[in-house]
Amino acid sequence: MARRAEHGKKGSSGFPLSGLFDVASAGRESLDAMDGEVHVRVRVGAFCDRSLALAAKDALTARRAGGIVEVMGLAGAVASASNPDAVIVLVGPGEQGVFDIASRCASAGVPCGIVAESALDVPSLGSLGDGAPALISASDPSALAPKLAGWLARSVPSPVTLAANFPFCRDAAVGLLTSRCAAENAAVGAIPLIPGSDYPIMCINQAKLALDIAACYGRGVELSRMVEVGGVLGAGLAYRSIARFFAGLVPGLGWALKAGMGYAGTVATAKAVQARFDPPVSRQGRAASSPEGGEPAPGSSPEPSRAASALPCAPSRRARSRAEADCTGADSGYLVIPVDDQSGASE
Repeated sequence: MARRAEHGKKGSSGFPLSGLFDVASAGRESLDAMDGEVHVRVRVGAFCDRSLALAAKDALTARRAGGIVEVMGLAGAVASASNPDAVIVLVGPGEQGVFDIASRCASAGVPCGIVAESALDVPSLGSLGDGAPALISASDPSALAPKLAGWLARSVPSPVTLAANFPFCRDAAVGLLTSRCAAENAAVGAIPLIPGSDYPIMCINQAKLALDIAACYGRGVELSRMVEVGGVLGAGLAYRSIARFFAGLVPGLGWALKAGMGYAGTVATAKAVQARFDPPVSRQGRAASSPEGGEPAPGSSPEPSRAASALPCAPSRRARSRAEADCTGADSGYLVIPVDDQSGASE
């Protein structure tokens, strides 16, 4: 986690009062992130595989009002003046305009991901250097959602906002937040600046992580969050006791044991908190019925999306003539943006 905890009295091994205020402030930040906006722009090529387009459409259905999805063709004029948080380009073989879109994204500093059945369908973009878009290849539509979720979680400014609006990104966002917090706690355990200061710092970081995970599942700051925070503090005491016990058995390697316990303890705590909102049994059942796993958390009601449009029904090169009749969007409830051939459009 980027937010570092401050501790109170020097050398104190207890939980400082300032840490409680820090956790409360983190709760407000998590709540703001949950209610924030994430803007995803989707460009769909005329030869994009239909099954991939439908898989992307199902995944990019926002569950909260902050999820904004703007969809258009490769040559379409953008509907908003502001840059999106991420651009997704769905292409098939022989698409025109992919390089131009990738180049504009690189110039604007907007993350761009190109979705295709195979890398052979994507033109060479090596000349863009560090600004080259990410390739998300998925020959099987069921594999698209987890790959797309992982890329989005790493690309957008706030993984919490992303996960709160798009449930298929929750596992990826929680995994990213957990790895960041675990790495920080491992560093805290390996390099203790003040004796006894590692416990409050690690616990505060883990408490913030628990609040972020709750926000990823659309759960705001309420009294029930005290259960997660209390569990984190209790688990932290147990982890510290275990680390001290083994450190006494292996003199000179206490720093390594504390670092390892800080990392492993953070991962275990995150998994326990996530299981509270998304039990493994329900997750397996949801995966069996829906490859994307994009169901809202139990007890929550889906909120209307602020999507600018839905994915156009891009036909497959194998069944394009049969798909053309389904591209009107009349039965889907979505508004399809017409493709305007305006080469001056920018990302």
